[in-house]
Amino acid sequence: MKSTEFLSVIMPIYNEAGTVEEVIRKVLQQPEVEELITVNDASRDGTGEVLRNLAKELPKMKVFEHDVNQGKGAALRTGISHATAPYVIIQDADLEYNPEEYPVLLKPILDGKADVVFGSRFIGGEASPPIKRDPKTTSALPSRMGLSKTGYSSGLYSRSAS
Repeated sequence: MKSTEFLSVIMPIYNEAGTVEEVIRKVLQQPEVEELITVNDASRDGTGEVLRNLAKELPKMKVFEHDVNQGKGAALRTGISHATAPYVIIQDADLEYNPEEYPVLLKPILDGKADVVFGSRFIGGEASPPIKRDPKTTSALPSRMGLSKTGYSSGLYSRSAS
């Protein structure tokens, strides 16, 4: 990959006015991040105003808003549908996940050892070995997430161009 920026970060948000600016700034400090797609799921605590103000100064940040709370799954679908970078990661708005760990999550994919990587704050320590690819179980997952097979021989997935 020629550019160091190749990652769409999807951030579903509900009532996180107190923490969202800090996490947004940390996400955008990561060199892999091409774009940050925030989805405000009808927050009532001023989150929308915080997001709109930040987007004015942060060109990599995009803001989408739901008029009615639809839940995290709907916010993720909205975000994924607007992703344009080759790879997608989900980031919670409350700093539950550390953006500085993106390289650890991306490594198995970029090394061609995994199609999908799931992080866990409960396991801790070093990364577990990647789960073996099984076409019977992994082939349907990307399409259910709105992703399609890329031209890469490593079996990576990306947002569909269609």
